Amino acid sequence: MQRPFEKTHFLANSCQVCGGKETSHACLICRLVFYCSTEHRRQDWYRHSTFCWAVNKICETDGIDHLHQLVPGKDFQAHRHTAASKCIALLGRGLQPWEMEMIYHPRVCQVCGEFNWEKLFPCAKCRFVYTCERQHFRKDHKKWCNTFKTYSEVMGSEQTPNKLENHLQIEVIDKSSMVELMKKVAIDEPEKVQLSEVLTYPLTVFHALRQIKLIGQEEVTVLFVGAETQAEVEPLVKWERYLLHMLTVVRVLRLIFLGPELRTCADELTEMCEDCRSQNKQMKCEFINGKFYHEHSVDGKVDLICALNSGMYRQCGFAGGDSWKETMVRLFTLQPAPVLVTEYTSYELKKDLEKVENLFGKLKLLVQPGLNPYASLKPGLNVISEDETPVIFKNYYSVVFKPKKVK
Repeated sequence: MQRPFEKTHFLANSCQVCGGKETSHACLICRLVFYCSTEHRRQDWYRHSTFCWAVNKICETDGIDHLHQLVPGKDFQAHRHTAASKCIALLGRGLQPWEMEMIYHPRVCQVCGEFNWEKLFPCAKCRFVYTCERQHFRKDHKKWCNTFKTYSEVMGSEQTPNKLENHLQIEVIDKSSMVELMKKVAIDEPEKVQLSEVLTYPLTVFHALRQIKLIGQEEVTVLFVGAETQAEVEPLVKWERYLLHMLTVVRVLRLIFLGPELRTCADELTEMCEDCRSQNKQMKCEFINGKFYHEHSVDGKVDLICALNSGMYRQCGFAGGDSWKETMVRLFTLQPAPVLVTEYTSYELKKDLEKVENLFGKLKLLVQPGLNPYASLKPGLNVISEDETPVIFKNYYSVVFKPKKVK
């Protein structure tokens, strides 16, 4: 019987059907995905076949035997972007997460690019990184080995936010960081890491409100631009328990979620807890689906605007264009609320700062750029600056801008 996580993620060290560590059977055509048996290979064929066809078509056109053939490690990043674009064009649709991961995180030697899976073996500890020779492990592999192991374990035991809600009763006040907070939670490590991914959103916002001294108001409005349902929104209960509860003076918390990829309805609101009801505390949520910030006027005063894990420096974003440029004009020159920006890496935050300065000159920083103590502990894989940092975490770096004075 298939387990749910297998349909949303790919791990080169696991059977794509059962998640087992036996992977002696590769797809006979693309050799990008692995199974523990011929039966599981057959079982997965219906879901895998169209992507496999596209990969095979690219190989035929380019005269190669494998999608990652003859790709030296230093050119691997550009090669993967090109391969993904070709697959999307052939299929006439976006790639599923597990398909994208087959392209971006395949079983190949990380140094020489060897793609013959029968010649490759994994690191004995993390069982995640593959190489064809012992000396081909990256010099800094030991630094990241445990994190790769955690990534593999977490992706192999993926839980939905609803399943994690049972652990959202923990106290967080007076805990100085996510690491310290998670030490107090008596659950397995993979669950703990998943829980941190839920908590990073409300705790990061609370930390910013505290830093800029906005926690003493009776009403607070926070606007999320570029919001996504499975990131900022779900599960909504996190905002009541880990933002409203911590804003002890606040009686009304208004959350506005806006973004071109947002697909959420008001029906997903949850009933307030008994404590909030007894104190007449309210949490009002608004969802503005399919819109950029510069396309929609928000009613009322906004106290903090959040662009979380924004990637606003990118020239090619949503729908293939610079989706942030017009929004940035409004964010930094046409409204007065402080703007919290977070990114996965210092590289990305530095690029954001450079883009803001190039467009608007130097802006005042209410909070200097740096590590966010409430970043997620759930690792992801870096495809932008992996030579510097192969593993990334949501909301890892943050900064708070003060926009130019509105005339």
